[in-house]
Amino acid sequence: MTHPAVTVNQETPLFEVSNIMAANNLNRVPVLDHEGNLVGIIARADIVQTSCTVIAPQKGRGQRGSHGLFQENDGDHKKPAGG
Repeated sequence: MTHPAVTVNQETPLFEVSNIMAANNLNRVPVLDHEGNLVGIIARADIVQTSCTVIAPQKGRGQRGSHGLFQENDGDHKKPAGG
């Protein structure tokens, strides 16, 4: 464990939490409220899961996702863009 502990607060944006975790080589970081009380822990896996939910293309749009790599094909299957 890092000493002193690296923490974030409830208002810290997710991208900033991610940057803090990467800069300090952390897999988890405690989340504190405005009084310094522990209210939770955020894990790297939480950030990945949330990020994947945000950038996933919406079903039925038939367009490339924001990442530009995949497009909707028939049904739920994806195919590489241009392929």
